Amino acid sequence: MWIVRVIDSRKYFKINLNIQRIVVSVILLLIQGIVIILLDGDHYIVHTTIFAILLVIYKDTLLSILNFSKKLLIACSTSKV
Repeated sequence: MWIVRVIDSRKYFKINLNIQRIVVSVILLLIQGIVIILLDGDHYIVHTTIFAILLVIYKDTLLSILNFSKKLLIACSTSKV
């Protein structure tokens, strides 16, 4: 369903998709789901590793969100009410 939204939205603005990054993320999440369903016990090392890999893959996005949040907090704290 999301692909329909992307195609329709491209009529109005440019959307940059990193298909390779999306595919790797989906595969990692699929692996994590398989580990949860098929293997018994706690697999914190597997889940922590996958989470760390996802953080590395999306570090630029996370840093952008953090920088925006920082600027927003600074702007809100310096504005007079």
